[in-house]
Amino acid sequence: MARATANVGIQRRLRRISRIAVSTNVQTYWATEPTDTIGDEIWTRVTDYYQWCGGTRLLDDWQQRYWAYYGQDYDGAPTAERMVASGAVGELTRVCTNHFRNVIKHSVALATQSKPAFKAIPRTNGSEALAQAKLATRIIRAEESDKGGEQILRQALESERIFGEGFVVSLWDSTAGEQVGEELVNDESGLPIGTRPVHAGETWHLPLFPWEVARDVRVPVPRTDRPKKLRSGSPWIAFRVPVNRWDLAAEYEEKRDEILGAPAVTTSSIAGITQPSWSPWTATTIAKVMEPDVIYQWWFFHDRTPALPNGREVILIDGGEVLRDGPLPYDSLPIERVCADPRYGTAIGYGMGGDLVGLQRAHNAVTSAMTSLAKAYGVAPIFYEAGSVGPKDDIFGLKAVPVLPGHRFPEPGNLLDIPKELFDLADMYKNGIELVSGINSVVRGEPESSLKSGAALAAVQSQAIHYINGVVAALLDLAKRWGTRTMRLYQQHAKAPRVTMLAGSNGQYEEMSFSSDMIATVSRVELELVNPMLSSFAGRIEFANEAQSRGLLRPENAQELNAYIRLIATGDGDVASSPIVTEAILIEQENELILKGIVPDVLFSDDDELHIKYHDATMNNPYSRLNEKARNALDQHRAMHEQNMAVKAPPPPPEEMPLEGPGAPPPPEGAGGGAQLNELGEQMPQLPINPIDGQRMATPDGALGGVPA
Repeated sequence: MARATANVGIQRRLRRISRIAVSTNVQTYWATEPTDTIGDEIWTRVTDYYQWCGGTRLLDDWQQRYWAYYGQDYDGAPTAERMVASGAVGELTRVCTNHFRNVIKHSVALATQSKPAFKAIPRTNGSEALAQAKLATRIIRAEESDKGGEQILRQALESERIFGEGFVVSLWDSTAGEQVGEELVNDESGLPIGTRPVHAGETWHLPLFPWEVARDVRVPVPRTDRPKKLRSGSPWIAFRVPVNRWDLAAEYEEKRDEILGAPAVTTSSIAGITQPSWSPWTATTIAKVMEPDVIYQWWFFHDRTPALPNGREVILIDGGEVLRDGPLPYDSLPIERVCADPRYGTAIGYGMGGDLVGLQRAHNAVTSAMTSLAKAYGVAPIFYEAGSVGPKDDIFGLKAVPVLPGHRFPEPGNLLDIPKELFDLADMYKNGIELVSGINSVVRGEPESSLKSGAALAAVQSQAIHYINGVVAALLDLAKRWGTRTMRLYQQHAKAPRVTMLAGSNGQYEEMSFSSDMIATVSRVELELVNPMLSSFAGRIEFANEAQSRGLLRPENAQELNAYIRLIATGDGDVASSPIVTEAILIEQENELILKGIVPDVLFSDDDELHIKYHDATMNNPYSRLNEKARNALDQHRAMHEQNMAVKAPPPPPEEMPLEGPGAPPPPEGAGGGAQLNELGEQMPQLPINPIDGQRMATPDGALGGVPA
């Protein structure tokens, strides 16, 4: 197997050399090469990417940021985990107070503290389209919470903060999900040779770091949510994922020998660049266990362009051996990039980490110097006459220094005299990290002593929030594109009905079945921002009480009481499902129609008084009053509401009969006091009231006042 693999590699190199020799006469686009040569072309581009990263020292930059994030010094020594002896004779003790990781974490926490809510937008406003949008919204929220979408987006943002950019790949795995049937398998001649299971399929989301995504570095990764003519950027990407070689060999039996002979992740080499020593895959303990089994699998995607109308998807392994080749199965490149701080003029991001590594290293040097002094002289030595204690120069584990007989004992001195300038330097570098990152001491939970009032603390914290507005915008943009892409995956590939658990607006899960045709009218996914006040318990109480006082929540209503409790307990801002809030949204939409001169319809269930009050407000503008069509539309719509109020008005109460006779008491309980009606509904005559006892005189048949007893 090894000899066969070596021969294949030699043949591939010879083909590559021959192509380079005629590169000046290239007449075809490299991405259109046939299957037997496309692997070499892709591998050449991947190699070029890593050569560029190495030549521009970008790999070294990423390495230093990676080490700094995990508390390692400039050479990878784990100085945050333990004290590391260094120097010629171990005289220096290196330590790390990891401010780098702390401010990165706080930056991500600030950017993600206001969790947005996904909302699917239909192409039309029909009732069926709105129902499909509601189902799509529940699907996307399930992807976010149950399939780790929230954590994936957060990891991509954290990668952006450290390394300058982060990526999220979203694919459709047709081999996942429940089995929904079987299909025939044919041989090369087209004759059936068996069957294989057909699965419903599932989405697959993967966060990636910048060194895992090869692309044309001369142009950035394109914005896939834009029209094709505006997608300026690299038309192709290639990314790698570590997989088990035995599982891959079982999936691609015809390439079994090549897969089993592929280099493991710890020995994989691209363009002569062996896996960097800082890569987590090269850790000694991991290498011993995973070296024989784990290899890199590469996915190559080319967008649909005039030069390649159907796009392309190629799966290959290290060296360019192709496992699968076909057209692009998606409507665009299945990758989304987040980058709040681009390096202008390049396709690479910068990120906060680039400004903090040097300050963190300087802080490490100062704290290491102070720690070295403390370790060397923190415990004062004990001087004794040599030979008086025995062969061991040690007294109760303390540092003991022998003095030869006849020599004078040294005078005691303060060897642990750390210069004040070292403390000042440590504070300077720490303050520099906070200043550069925008993550001040208040955000980190260590406010300065001069900040005593709540207003001052809030003002300082608001500065940090304002500083990361660009980061928040980048995250929201990523989340919106990720949600839209996920919805497109279901629309294009979820043909078979699937059963899953989806959460409703009340927060409770229910089992539902859906397929692509049930969400076909959804065009995109947007985000609804949640008020930052809802991130704290006190803020939620204040918000809920304010909503109640304004009539937006009525706790006496069982449904709205449930929303009120959920709002206070969890910060669930989905109180928009409250009938009061939805009607307020309806009123705003009707106001827009009125200003256009359109008369909206009125339903019996409308809150007419509320509608009239806010519809009249459309004329609280002199320019609106000059719009005759708007005035007429308002008058007609208002008249419809007034008519609706008249229809819904309760009937007037029946008139009470006046008392007959002065001071006549009411009829006794159980006695008929009303007038008797005949078959035609006419009032029957009544006998007079006895002035002595106040009772109506009885008829011969025993009735009182003409009413049967």
